[in-house]
Amino acid sequence: METEWPLVLLGAAVTKLGSGATPRGGSSVYLERGIALIRSQNIHDNRFSSTGLVYIADEAARLLAGVTVKRGDVLINITGDSVARVCPAPSNVLPARVNQHVAILRPDPRAVDAQFLHALLVSAPVKARLLTLSSAGATRKALTKGMLSEFPLRLPPLADQRAIGSVLRAIDDKIESNVRSAGLLHQLVIEEFARRFGGDWSGSRSAGRDPKRGEWGRLGQLLDLRAGSLYELLDVPADGIVFTTIQKFGRRKEDGAMPMISARRNVIVIADEAHRSQYDTLAQNLLLALPNATRIGFTGTPIEVADRSTRTTFGDYISVYRMAQAQEDGATVPIYYESRQVPVDVDADRWSRCR
Repeated sequence: METEWPLVLLGAAVTKLGSGATPRGGSSVYLERGIALIRSQNIHDNRFSSTGLVYIADEAARLLAGVTVKRGDVLINITGDSVARVCPAPSNVLPARVNQHVAILRPDPRAVDAQFLHALLVSAPVKARLLTLSSAGATRKALTKGMLSEFPLRLPPLADQRAIGSVLRAIDDKIESNVRSAGLLHQLVIEEFARRFGGDWSGSRSAGRDPKRGEWGRLGQLLDLRAGSLYELLDVPADGIVFTTIQKFGRRKEDGAMPMISARRNVIVIADEAHRSQYDTLAQNLLLALPNATRIGFTGTPIEVADRSTRTTFGDYISVYRMAQAQEDGATVPIYYESRQVPVDVDADRWSRCR
């Protein structure tokens, strides 16, 4: 049980605990290439974001050699509104340095498993303690080196930590693999659009260049997706990107059952608004038409009822963007719920007569 685990100070469980600094010259010395400088905006709970990642020259990096990020490190934000956000050090940007808003925690392998430490620091109870500590006696939220060094944690035996950590690593590896696959798929889509329609599709979702008119038009004006032509577009041995609606898989009674259009296994069906129209006749027709396709669904409201389950239909979550994360990123404003009792006045005599 957790309450039986011994208390260990964080400073005693790591071999390094320290933050960096902004290179002399500030943002004016940031480069497009060089040694990565990790800042607070790159640190999110459970994930590293490359958005806003900057680079510094070798000389500036040499002056920050004492805060070199290594594989297996855990990174934590120590100032500002994003204080206490924690993620593993990203291997794909190493070697790297951190600035003064980010601290490096380098787990001592004799005391704590790196993956377990990361999971512990982002857990709700520990996160709450860190946030409370960061607000103590200061006008700005901050976690000092002393605070972190003296921060108590309950740690199970190292063997148990490693067992838990191995499971977490396997999950993270799967997520990373799925993210890479999604990125590759996105790039293939962009390349296919460019090949078919010309123009730059890297920042466009719904517009393309119509080669006949020489102007930007809607995809619906470029592709004829009537049901008959849809079947022809899907019945190909390889290649192809098709945009359509699930209503195109409707059948009239006189048409009979939906035929199998393609038995290919390298077909990927990507459904937007995956909580709608994906569980009834139209969805079943899609399965009959493409029985071996891989299905990926995007939805903001997955459902779980007796005959409709988003996870059963599409599989486990690849990526989850929760409301709390959206608020931290500034993508939405906080939502507050206020419970309210609505008074209801019922006349007992009239109610008895109604029954």
